[in-house]
Formats: sequence, C-alpha cells, structure tokens
Amino acid sequence: MQDFSAKSVQLIFHRDDKTPAVFVVSLLQTVCAKSSREVRKVTAKMSQHGKCACGPYPAVVAKALFDECERRIREAGYPQRITTEQAEEPSDDAEDETFAYAYEALDWHFNGTPASGLVTRVRQFPLHMQADVQVAIDRMFGSSIEFFGIYEEYRNDLDFGQLLREGRNAQALAPPQYLDVDVGEAAPVKCLKNGLWLCNHGDLPYAVVLARFREYSPEPLLRVEIAVLAGHAGESFAERCFAELETAVREARSYRGKVLSFDADDDYRGRSVGLMVHRLPPVNR
Repeated sequence: MQDFSAKSVQLIFHRDDKTPAVFVVSLLQTVCAKSSREVRKVTAKMSQHGKCACGPYPAVVAKALFDECERRIREAGYPQRITTEQAEEPSDDAEDETFAYAYEALDWHFNGTPASGLVTRVRQFPLHMQADVQVAIDRMFGSSIEFFGIYEEYRNDLDFGQLLREGRNAQALAPPQYLDVDVGEAAPVKCLKNGLWLCNHGDLPYAVVLARFREYSPEPLLRVEIAVLAGHAGESFAERCFAELETAVREARSYRGKVLSFDADDDYRGRSVGLMVHRLPPVNR
C-alpha cells in the first residue's frame, strides 16, 4: 500500500528486465510529462542503480500519476514496479544536471568510478575520411544520454585523460563546433571538431571522445577514443564498436561515385586536407 499522506511525494521507478524499455519510456513521457532529455537521464540511472526517482510532486498529483501508471501496467500485463516515498527535499531529477567541466560530467556518468577503474581504446582515421567517420558516429551514438562540445584553449592533442583533469587544468565544456565538409551533395556534412558523448549499453556506461589529433604531423588525424569500465565486458564492447565504425568508414559512402582531387605537397601520402569534389557538367554520348 502506497502512502500519499506526506506533503511532497516522489515516484520510484524500479528496474525490471522483463518490462520493455519502450513501455517505461512511454510512461515517463505520456504520464509523467518528462522530456526526451529527462527520460534518457531517468533510464540511465535505473540501469546504473536499479531504480530512479521522479518528482517530487504534491501528494494529490503523485497519487494521480501513480494510479495512471499502475492502470497502464496492469492493462499491458507487465511486471514493472513503481513505489512512492516522502520527498522533503527536491530530488536530483527535479533539477537539470548542468556541468561546466568535462570531469564533472564524467564523474556523474561513471558514478564516481576512479580513473584506475576505467580503460580506453583508440582508433585514428585520416582527415579526408572525416565525413564518413562523422556519419557513422552520428548513427552509432546519436541516442546518447548527454553530448557536449569540448573547449580547446591551446593547440594540444585532446584525449580522455585530459578530460579527467580537475583544478586549473580542467577541460571546459563548450557549444559544439562544426565544419561544413563538401561531399558533392546539396548539403554539406556537418563534421564535429571536438565532442564528448556519454552513453549506456544496458548496464554498461561508456564515453566516446572525438578530437583532431596532430601528433606532430602537418595534417591532423581524427582520433576516436572509447572509455569503458575496466574488465572483459567493457573492452569487448569497445572492440565491437570500433569494428562497426571501421566497417562503416571503409564503405566510404560519402564520396562514392564522385570525382575527387587532392592538393599535392612534398610529403603527400594520400591524407591531404585539400580534398575537392568536382561537379562536372553532363556530357552527351
């Protein structure tokens, strides 16, 4: 029996592997009026902690929401469990988490896991492949819990280790910066300069970092780094992600069937920045 005698009440959604995630999302959106961004945070916390609070609400509102959720659960025949508890202070979900620095967002996402409990895997791609890399990343990680741009104050190579720094060397979050890359279509591909995605795969939290990596080369490379919890499960997942990413990039769909040229220089090795798509006029037979 649920208690609605308190002035302020919050609903507790418990993780249930037998109830489809899409049904829980529907309850959060249509009954609790959660935005898509709030839903992603609630479901992420349910995956990490086994439950998550929604609210607080005035008792009469909480009871109406609870009764409607229970009705829909009964009609659908799912075992989803929702309980209530008194809320004297606003819950974490009542406030929208905001972060100024990358280490704050990563500490929240990995639930305080120390750096020694994380491991990263890295792949690098030639810069002329940035359109195909961007399209693949958008498809693979577009449903992330959070996404941030990364502020690059100096021309330093950006990696996951730098994002964990605190104090005066903390890496600031920023609006994402995009470059328009011509691929011979009506609209260019928006290619991100630096980015951080916070994602979940079931109960496994992971982070993805995209950056331009110079490595003392006249042309920067694209560096994709995936950070996971140390252990076989996390590293196997990162390896599967890279296999999928590399397959998508090798298909090179963005420039397929196009006429291209590269700017030449003394140390040209097929990785020049100066890639141009030519739009040739139609020619009759």
